[in-house]
Amino acid sequence: MPRTVVSSGKPKKAMGKRHPLNMRTTEELRDRMEDAARRSGRSLAAEVEVRMERSLDRQDYLIEHWGQDVFDIADSMAKALWHIEQFTGQRWVDDERTFELFSLTMLELARSYRDLVLRNARERPAGAFKDKSPTELAQMFASLGGINPPRPGTGKDRSMADARADQRASREAWSKTIERLGSRPIPAARIKERKP
Repeated sequence: MPRTVVSSGKPKKAMGKRHPLNMRTTEELRDRMEDAARRSGRSLAAEVEVRMERSLDRQDYLIEHWGQDVFDIADSMAKALWHIEQFTGQRWVDDERTFELFSLTMLELARSYRDLVLRNARERPAGAFKDKSPTELAQMFASLGGINPPRPGTGKDRSMADARADQRASREAWSKTIERLGSRPIPAARIKERKP
């Protein structure tokens, strides 16, 4: 009878011989993992394996139930929201401008995903965020979220290169904004004192 491994309460057939996975982590994370391993009665390696497996199982579950399209858009929404909140200095649920920008960006992500799948080329803004309209900002944040339709006048081979160039230009401009604003989470004191 094959050996089984217990993960998230369900026995699974072993995949055979274990293979090493070398990684580095912070001392804090290692301490947390060692504590979790002690509580569960597993070795540190077994605890890491179980948690990684659970993480991948959750992703597989979401993809299975939502579909790859919805999963990709939701994942990009989370990434874009981080950038939006950094840009405005406010949480989307607390600030009307941030909410509106996030709403526009969600629509832009769906449109960009469809255009990417259908290979519908269209122009998108890139570069500095200053003096951009809310629609242009939404397009830029959708790009930072990771969904970029091809640009007009480019063949299939060039669209990915163009998308990467656009992302690079936006990220360079964005990194200057991050240097000025800091990074997430936005401290409550900064949210109250900073008005866009």
